Amino acid sequence: MKVSEEFLCYLWKFQLIYLPLFTTDKQELVIKNPGIRNRDAGPDFSEAIIKIDNTIWAGNIEIHTKSSDWINHNHQSDKKYESVILHVVYEDDLQHPLPDFNPIATLVLNNKFPTSHLNEYQYFMQNKQWVACENQLDDVNEFRRNHFLGRLAIERLERKSLILRSKLTENNNDFNQLFYVQLANCFGFKTNSYTFEILANSLPYTLLKKNNESLLQTEALLFGQAGMLEKSFIDEYPTELKVIYSHLKNKYALTPIAGHLWKYLRLRPVNFPTIRIAQLAKLIHKSDILFSEIIECKKVDDLIKLFNIEASLYWNDHYHFDKKSGKRNKKLGEATINLILINAVVPSLFIYGKQMGNDKFVRRSVKFLSQIKGETNATIKKWKKLQFNTSAAFYTQALLELKTQYCDHKRCLDCEIGIELLKRNKAVNT
Repeated sequence: MKVSEEFLCYLWKFQLIYLPLFTTDKQELVIKNPGIRNRDAGPDFSEAIIKIDNTIWAGNIEIHTKSSDWINHNHQSDKKYESVILHVVYEDDLQHPLPDFNPIATLVLNNKFPTSHLNEYQYFMQNKQWVACENQLDDVNEFRRNHFLGRLAIERLERKSLILRSKLTENNNDFNQLFYVQLANCFGFKTNSYTFEILANSLPYTLLKKNNESLLQTEALLFGQAGMLEKSFIDEYPTELKVIYSHLKNKYALTPIAGHLWKYLRLRPVNFPTIRIAQLAKLIHKSDILFSEIIECKKVDDLIKLFNIEASLYWNDHYHFDKKSGKRNKKLGEATINLILINAVVPSLFIYGKQMGNDKFVRRSVKFLSQIKGETNATIKKWKKLQFNTSAAFYTQALLELKTQYCDHKRCLDCEIGIELLKRNKAVNT
């Protein structure tokens, strides 16, 4: 029977083991507190409390498949493991004390848990379905699902905030620059998100606002830095943009990014980078200090109004410079605005509250997430088929986190839904 260390940690954490317990040297073992799971370097559980015969011990727990792993992992010479009070293993393959092996109590879990738990776990690990437990989800009540999704929504915000915190450090804690870069990334909508971020980093927000007297100036800076004004044009509009950018480029010693980085293949024309840059320029020109306006918004409707913009008139009948097309207003649609709110506004507001020590903005970011309509993509459509609530971004963001950070990595033992299913046949301790 093949048993993983992760599965043993699961058994220990939830105490899914038969009683009574005895160490390998026949001493009675009582578990007062299994401790706190540690996923960083060091023992697997900290702050555990156990009783061996009549002595109470407090310290760390280390778990291995085989007791010899203590030697194989060189724990005997690692000071982090000096406070281990119990070695929990599936198989005790150390027949005799070895040199430098700590005189540590050992608990063997072989035959101390119901095989149904292991069978269920292995079924999840080997399952090739989109989600390993998708055929059993009806066995988990809606309250349990929603409780876990609530945790995941915050977890996703926390994970995003770690990335933003790193960027914030790089730009000397300038929240305006941070939000501007994050906003630009969102205007790329995956296909061009990285290139948009390169563009934003090559053209500081302070410089943009300093030269924001006219929309044409803002457009010239963005299109010029995007490497889209390097050739000669027929139309008056791009020709004028090129003249303005040439002056500003020399004035500020700007270097445009490579124009070939932009992708158009398999994109709907309304998502072409030319249109998205024009819309971003309009948004920046419209607002004095964009992030300052964001933190003043108390309602989602106020945010939506802020992003209710459309590209300049030239783009009504163009998708490229010098190439006329059918007429269509290039306005940010509802779905697009919602994606910007979800991926730029909410995370930026969340980290702002965290960094400033102001829970008001943290709570507001979560509130906004619960009020924004959930996005629609292939992943969310599949969750919807599995009867999950996808009405609000609070749930769809949680479901994306569940799929990408848990299901795809078979982290069933860290998932409240997976744990609930695995514990259905929990053994009755005797």
